[in-house]
Amino acid sequence: MLGIIPVFIAWIYSEFLDYKKSSSFSKVHSDNNLTELEKETIKEDDRAVLLEGGLTRTASAKFYSSSIKLNLIRFMTMDDSFLLENRATLRAMSEFGMIMIYFYICDRTNLLGDSTKVLFLMYHYFAATEIYNAIRVFIAAYVWMTGFGNFSYYYIKKDFSLARFAQMMWRLNFFVAFCCIVLNNDYMLYYICPMHTLFTLMVYGALGYTDPAKPDLPRLHEWHFRSGLDRYIWIIGMIYAYCHPNVEKWMEKLEESETKKKLSIKTGIVSGSLLVGYLWYEYIYKLDKVTYNKYHPYTSWIPITVYICLRNFTQQLRSFSLTLFAWLGKITLETYISQFHIWLRSNIPNGQPKWLLSIIPEYPLLNFMLTSAIYVLGSVKQVVLDMILYPSIVATLAILVGLFASGEWKGLRRDMEEFELGNVSYIMTLIWTAIGWQVFNIGCTGLIFEVSSLFSNVISTLGLPIGPVLAVFIFHEKMNGLKVIALVLAIWGFVSYIYQHYLDDQKSKSGINNVHEEVLNFY
Repeated sequence: MLGIIPVFIAWIYSEFLDYKKSSSFSKVHSDNNLTELEKETIKEDDRAVLLEGGLTRTASAKFYSSSIKLNLIRFMTMDDSFLLENRATLRAMSEFGMIMIYFYICDRTNLLGDSTKVLFLMYHYFAATEIYNAIRVFIAAYVWMTGFGNFSYYYIKKDFSLARFAQMMWRLNFFVAFCCIVLNNDYMLYYICPMHTLFTLMVYGALGYTDPAKPDLPRLHEWHFRSGLDRYIWIIGMIYAYCHPNVEKWMEKLEESETKKKLSIKTGIVSGSLLVGYLWYEYIYKLDKVTYNKYHPYTSWIPITVYICLRNFTQQLRSFSLTLFAWLGKITLETYISQFHIWLRSNIPNGQPKWLLSIIPEYPLLNFMLTSAIYVLGSVKQVVLDMILYPSIVATLAILVGLFASGEWKGLRRDMEEFELGNVSYIMTLIWTAIGWQVFNIGCTGLIFEVSSLFSNVISTLGLPIGPVLAVFIFHEKMNGLKVIALVLAIWGFVSYIYQHYLDDQKSKSGINNVHEEVLNFY
């Protein structure tokens, strides 16, 4: 609001200068003055065209051809020629400022949001790229209001009901979803909506949880604690990922360098890493829990960096890995979630688990082994279920959409009535077909763990034409060209896999034989 005051003063002064200049022209009637007045009129008309034609840049528009810095200096010094040249612009800015001040007086609580929305729309309409940075700030301010408004509502009113949340999501996404579906646009085209949806979800999640075991703590305690501990380490990870290709190239050159140079550099790196790790262990790691948490956000990168340096000391260390830990890494998410329900337990609903699941109370080690086995086995089953459910749900939805979009759903009743074995047999056939395909999917998923994902895909591809082929023999359906092509392609893929596996096996056997021959020749 204060920024509009100098603009308003400059506009009043430019009107005064224009009036003074017009008065002087009316007193003197020379041809030169008439020519000058005609030029000034042309400039005003030219600016009118600029405003109506989408801010098209022309040679006569001195305000746009000169530098921004020079224009700012001329504006601050109240240069007469500059004010006269841009009198229309100053007038438009003053009028717009008066409207903004009016909105501020009428409803100050909505000023920031309304003004940013207006300026954002005007930025797109006029293609005002010169105020791009300001628009970024305005969008940030609008997102800030999302956090401020949602925080205020949830924190003060404590209304975390599903109706309120659904209303908010509907308000943010209904119209944009309609536009995306009807106009075939991407969701990110309306990037403000996904931005606000994301930050609304973050605020809702941050404020919507209270640990029942700690009712005396503030509602934001858990959020502040968890997010504050690792608030910087993700930046370190991004920096390391950015530097990783260059470091990898440097390490390859180091391995190819002279032995003396290589050993001296590696010794220096390892010595420095060990020294830094020791200092961190002595002065940071040994602190008590509360004190350590204060230093953790700023020092957690130190042990990680030390581990990376020592882990990559030699090529042997880089290539060595523990199979068990590598396998557990494939079920990280499932093990994280399952620990709250299988390995551990809580005596309060929605509370942090602090109790152990006790099946054999008198034998803690046996109890640990048994619960761990159940825990890991359950996590593996969850991975299998995730692999099965996702394609099954997607396939089911695709089939349902195609069924209703094509209108074939209208003939389902007729197909059931025309089924020779009766309606019950028709329904049971559908049910057992679905169950059979799920068992087949479980088997294909097991092949991924036991053999490879490639072999599983080959088997699943081979299984696709089995249904139509069995339908030909059992239900006496006709073998059309589409079924024949599917069958040929499936068999072709399976035979190609077997043949490639045979070639690889022969190559490995020939390599072993060559090694044996070299050993025999050596002796």
